[in-house]
Amino acid sequence: MQEETNIKYLKHSLPVQLSKITNATLGPIALLRGFVACGKPDILLEHLTATEECDSANSEVRHTGQPTLLEFLYDCILALCNGDITVHYQAFQTLSLWYVRVSRLLSSKEVEIVGLVSRLPPLLESTLAQVVTSWASPVDDVPEIVVEVFSTMMTTWASLQAHAALSAQPDMRAQAPDLVAQISNTIRNTPWHVKGKYRVWAAAIKYMQEEQVTYLQANIGYSFCSCLCCCS
Repeated sequence: MQEETNIKYLKHSLPVQLSKITNATLGPIALLRGFVACGKPDILLEHLTATEECDSANSEVRHTGQPTLLEFLYDCILALCNGDITVHYQAFQTLSLWYVRVSRLLSSKEVEIVGLVSRLPPLLESTLAQVVTSWASPVDDVPEIVVEVFSTMMTTWASLQAHAALSAQPDMRAQAPDLVAQISNTIRNTPWHVKGKYRVWAAAIKYMQEEQVTYLQANIGYSFCSCLCCCS
């Protein structure tokens, strides 16, 4: 009963509060972290409409067009990452925690993850866009936590790639985004003086093929030289 009440609060009340959050009112972030870290898998993967509209006799009904609680939490967290800068660090911390939890769900044998796997690609791509937007943030410690978000996201991406490779469904293999190629292109096209791109590049190297590393290194050699000249 308490869990159902909390879900309804998240859907109807929390979004209204997002625009009001400051560093002095971190209650909603604490609630988000609590759900992400401690929410039961079956609750996190429940579709919100199903939770509200299906009675116990029809609990097997799943409205796959509606977001799961896990997706809804992601939207709330991402909104905070784009909101008041005084809570950006806490927001990105929570986003990293979200990906840690997703990775655990993907590796779990106790929950049905087919729906989760099919819904992850657009979330991964929106997170990558957020990483690029924030890797040069002027807020203290945010550029560092953004790299942590990137690393936990890539761990989830690697799990998704593994699921896609084993899937008998061609469409699932086609849905998996090539984040390595995307971040490589972004790093190559980002001005040399943006320090955040080097941190992310360092975190991305282990996911790259040898030829990708060589190609990228050759293309950003000028950036390294420019950095050295600027510091000398």
